[in-house]
Amino acid sequence: MEKGKVKFYNRDKKYGFITGDDGKDYFFHVSGVSGEAELNDEDAVEFILAGSSAVQFGSVMGDHWVETFGEINSGIQKYMERKGYETIGEMIGKAKRQ
Repeated sequence: MEKGKVKFYNRDKKYGFITGDDGKDYFFHVSGVSGEAELNDEDAVEFILAGSSAVQFGSVMGDHWVETFGEINSGIQKYMERKGYETIGEMIGKAKRQ
């Protein structure tokens, strides 16, 4: 899980940038979320980079969601261990069998 701060967020256009602790800027777009995204410039966030060029809003969590996100992250890690994946990148393109 990466950490950083909201550099810029445009509520009208529902997109913004996060500056990661690594110094890189990451684009994100809010979609598929009911209600208004509660993000402000300079908010501390944690996010997952899953091999894409942009961060989905669902993977951007402010300080008040860190506990919930930690539980989700723990579940993902347990799943990866069960399936033998070492990185999230190994799961990209895999489909769940019905």
